[in-house]
Amino acid sequence: MLRVIANLCKSRRGFGSTVACDELADPVRSNHKEIRNLYGNPRRIIKMHMRTPASVCWPLDFMIPKRSLVVVIAATVCFVALSTFKAHRSLSGQAILFLLTPVYASCLVVSVIELFRGWRTYKLHAFIPLIACALAWYGSYPVGSLLRSWLFIHDLPRFQSIVDGVHQESLPVDGEIKVIPISKADQSRIQRVFAHQAAGGTLIVEFGTENGFPVKHSGYVYSSSGILPSDPQFHYRWPYTDEVQPKWFRVSD
Repeated sequence: MLRVIANLCKSRRGFGSTVACDELADPVRSNHKEIRNLYGNPRRIIKMHMRTPASVCWPLDFMIPKRSLVVVIAATVCFVALSTFKAHRSLSGQAILFLLTPVYASCLVVSVIELFRGWRTYKLHAFIPLIACALAWYGSYPVGSLLRSWLFIHDLPRFQSIVDGVHQESLPVDGEIKVIPISKADQSRIQRVFAHQAAGGTLIVEFGTENGFPVKHSGYVYSSSGILPSDPQFHYRWPYTDEVQPKWFRVSD
């Protein structure tokens, strides 16, 4: 009987093994009477082991509890959604963020509670859920910017081909905006294209690539002179501008 219990305990070593297993594994240090006094009937120990499969054992109990790991996983999902939306704004991405907002708020609450409940037991590991929530929010900004830059470089040949086609067309010289047709191959990445001649003969081509709710738009603007027009209508459409490459600007409202 002692040998059976010892083998069962050894099979759990590394998954929350206790001093009891060590004592049972050493027949010299323990006997049948001591086992009954310390741990109860040996047959009951075997039955409890059989009713609890090894998959129920939690290999990360020495680090963080299950609730904290759930928080880390949820924070990772929020991080991916935030980074994706910052890289490319869309209505579907905004809807996903709307659904994840209460999840993220719950993660913050649980991470603070777990910090106060488990800091004595888990020490610095109790900060892991709170750190994961902070990284999900603040880490999404640089990651989203990197992804957005990569998307622009990936789409730049597509944008440049449209600009080359606009150069061959005759545009009104009075600043009237002309709608440029988009091919089906480009419609997956470009929503609309406008072009006009600004003061001094500067060619301005506006690419609308992103949208949001209620009225949020983003895109890129090409300026043949490298200078954006100063007319109020342009700045009303695109109040926020940032130069990403010579003659290319990222714009948003």
